[in-house]
Amino acid sequence: MKKTIAIVLLSVLVVLLIGLRLFSGIFCSPKKFSYEKVEQEVKQRLDFQVEGIKKKDIDLTMKVFAPEVIGVGRTSVDRSYQDIKDSILSDFSSENLYYEYTYKIRELLVEGNIAIARVIWTLKTTDTESNEVIQMREEVSMDIFKYVDNQWLVTRFIVYDPIVRPNAI
Repeated sequence: MKKTIAIVLLSVLVVLLIGLRLFSGIFCSPKKFSYEKVEQEVKQRLDFQVEGIKKKDIDLTMKVFAPEVIGVGRTSVDRSYQDIKDSILSDFSSENLYYEYTYKIRELLVEGNIAIARVIWTLKTTDTESNEVIQMREEVSMDIFKYVDNQWLVTRFIVYDPIVRPNAI
């Protein structure tokens, strides 16, 4: 079931990408970006988020998101920039918790000024008093970046649980 949902989400996003490409081509010629340059800049944005979470620096953490971002989490409906910021600030308020995020880009599709990244995130939460890892969680996101104001920013994202495969390494 989860695999089917993930495939449907990916299919919808690919159709969206193609539609956006066709729509943008009608009104203007999209700027051409090299895949390597986009990949480098997307990683830089995600690195800002990782460092911001590690340092509990909200401005650095939010540097990846466009002001008009809409995000859908595992347990939430459409969240705005302010909703996302408030949620992260709430997490940051726990002084005895240390958060560490790592990521791996599994796939990056680039067309014109739109890039879609399929990312696997790992969150490790440690209690700083006992130095005990209290949570280790993996989640997958589909992040849609748009090139605006000379930077790649997340305008939409969907977070979902990874597909569990029995006996997978």
